[in-house]
Amino acid sequence: MTKPLAQSFRLRLMLGAVVWVSLALAAGYFTLSMLLKQEANFIFRGELEEHAAELAGGIASEGGGGITVRQPPSDPRFLGEKSGYYWQVERPGGAVARSPSLQEARLALGAGDLPEGSERQSIISGPTGDLLLIQQSVRPTGAPDLFRIGVGIDKSFVDAVASNFDRVIGRALMIVGAGLLLAALAQVWFGFSFVGRLRRSLAQIRTRKTNRLPEDVPTELTPLVQDFNALIGANEEMVRRARLEAGNLAHVLKTPLAVLMDEAMRLHAAGRPDEGRRVSRQCERMRRAINYQLARARAAMNRGGSGAVTQIGQVIRSDVLALSRLYASRRLSFVLQEDGLDSAVACEAEDFEEMFANLLDNAAKWAAHLIRITASVSRKSLCLRVEDDGPGMPKEARDRVFDAGERLDERVEGSGLGLAIVRDLSTIYGGRTWIEDSPLGGAAACLELPLVQT
Repeated sequence: MTKPLAQSFRLRLMLGAVVWVSLALAAGYFTLSMLLKQEANFIFRGELEEHAAELAGGIASEGGGGITVRQPPSDPRFLGEKSGYYWQVERPGGAVARSPSLQEARLALGAGDLPEGSERQSIISGPTGDLLLIQQSVRPTGAPDLFRIGVGIDKSFVDAVASNFDRVIGRALMIVGAGLLLAALAQVWFGFSFVGRLRRSLAQIRTRKTNRLPEDVPTELTPLVQDFNALIGANEEMVRRARLEAGNLAHVLKTPLAVLMDEAMRLHAAGRPDEGRRVSRQCERMRRAINYQLARARAAMNRGGSGAVTQIGQVIRSDVLALSRLYASRRLSFVLQEDGLDSAVACEAEDFEEMFANLLDNAAKWAAHLIRITASVSRKSLCLRVEDDGPGMPKEARDRVFDAGERLDERVEGSGLGLAIVRDLSTIYGGRTWIEDSPLGGAAACLELPLVQT
């Protein structure tokens, strides 16, 4: 089953990079936007102050309370009707002079005192929308009172410049963000490239191409790799000792069994065949029981895919040849189909031979004339079928026959351990065993084992 993406360390780092880059860019965007808007406002205010200073130097007081503008601002944008650039001069008493762009309109300059030489910035309503307005209070040469000057620009001009700044900033930050994310992706990918190398090394350990992980890894992982290599070494030593003890046990038990078998033969020779047969049967059961337990122990030591690889073709052909000779007196026909025999299973050769030999021997005991062996390969597993043309097996007994010591017919020789060995070993190696009907008329024993992934 595929793990959730949230469990991927790479994905977590990339999501973290996306979140933090996005937050940083958003903060940068709003900060730069605010600063550039302030800068745009400052630039336009400076422009209005220049126009106000030019206007203040060109006005004079007329007799009768009038206003003369000898030198209006030179910017031509003040000339066009409702151009968005406006100026206006007011004198106490109601006299007003204004830019041609205002036509008959009038700017509502703020009420209240404005000391001489001071300046005020405000937003007011103008002929074409809100205006950014600069007001100053000046006293022309020879004038008895203060004149109020107002110079304004349509606020939409300021907003347009600010919006353009926002677009430029947004595009630039998007490019920067994409570059940062690509750099983060490359950094994460490069930083975790050693993980793929460790995974390949583990695969080589499983297939026994090596027995150590490479230690030229990042410094932070060196202690972990060293501990893992030490664990592999300790496990190999434990397996070696366990196999040695199992071999010693088998060797120790073989001699007493041989003595007992010899005693059974002596009983036969002494004219006591019934007693000899009883001793022989018990010795055979003991031998099979010992082999059964040794096979379980050997397979359990290899559990977890320690790198066991078995090419099935040679084992199957060898066992078929041996069994055909053993049952030559019964003239059984062994049909071996070659398809799939070039496959390799993740299993010790001794254990695979133990499983297949038991299935083949069981089929030979029950077959009338024909035994057929076929192998079919799927994407991840191999299914081996051993079929016979014997009497078959009742469905209610197909699970029970895999219990140790279980025999369906006492008239047929055996210990009742063969199929139990097959089931236990196949389970340990991640496979399974079952019985089903055969097209030949008898039973088909099926053994499924995982393929070696190359």
